[in-house]
Amino acid sequence: MAIAKHIIEHEILGLKGVEELDTRYLKLDASNDPITGNLAFADGIRIDIDQIRARDGDGLGLYDDAGNGIFVRDGGNVGIGTTAPAAKLDVVAGSTAQFQLLNPSANVAQLKAITPVDSSNVHLQYNAYTHQFLYGSNERMRITQTGNVGIGTTAPSTKLHIGTGAMTLEAMTAPSSPASDKAALFLEATGTSPSRTVALKVKWQDGSTSTLASVTV
Repeated sequence: MAIAKHIIEHEILGLKGVEELDTRYLKLDASNDPITGNLAFADGIRIDIDQIRARDGDGLGLYDDAGNGIFVRDGGNVGIGTTAPAAKLDVVAGSTAQFQLLNPSANVAQLKAITPVDSSNVHLQYNAYTHQFLYGSNERMRITQTGNVGIGTTAPSTKLHIGTGAMTLEAMTAPSSPASDKAALFLEATGTSPSRTVALKVKWQDGSTSTLASVTV
């Protein structure tokens, strides 16, 4: 690394571990005692190196002048905004967006999850204002810019649009009364077999219910 002697002379001279200092190179001898001070370089100086390794098990940090940046925890977990990453990549932020994907040359950005036991992958794709959930190359669900949700369809025309296929409801306890101008659709099961009744009902804001269909099994 070519550097001028006067740039770092005031920081280097007298520090342990410095073997040689001239007008072109700074040479550190690993056999000597470790450096106990800081190395400061002028703006525009570049460090070309193959590896940076933590000195001990306290981890390794790469920070800006305000102390913000990336921390590699002992064991390999990487933290952005945290020095205690609990996963391979742990991003912690305040009120700002925590993770951003940007494709400046197209309207598509993808976030994929791949496992070694499955040749396919599950991924979230953002395509021209639409969120698409895919398994492999097959779309399973999408949320449009207007908030419509489509399952089995790529053109949901209502808040919930289910394409080819059936929708299954499991029996539940009657819900609380919904808010004004709302209704709750639910499946209710009462009794025991052979006289168990399963009914599809609607509960209104005044607490009353209407039965849309029922069957005794």
